[in-house]
Amino acid sequence: MKRDEDGHALALVVVVITVLAVIAIGLARLGAQAADLSRARVAADAAALAAASGGAPAGRRLALANHAEVVQIVESGGVVRVMVRVGDMTATAAATLVEGP
Repeated sequence: MKRDEDGHALALVVVVITVLAVIAIGLARLGAQAADLSRARVAADAAALAAASGGAPAGRRLALANHAEVVQIVESGGVVRVMVRVGDMTATAAATLVEGP
């Protein structure tokens, strides 16, 4: 090996490791966002059903039980719509209001 080429392999290895680390971090963030979106959808569905049968307070309780923050609960025209947030992701669900037994 020529004297002026010493250390080039080390620099290349450092660059490759850095690129791989950046890709791994990006994939981890993407996975976390997908998981948060899934949790938000489940929490929104559950909260909408609870709010439809037990009112807005029941919907809020169920959203909290699913580790979601309620952004909005709107009752209109026999339908309740719920928007929740988990992490940076939001989801909306709707359910038909239930009359008494």
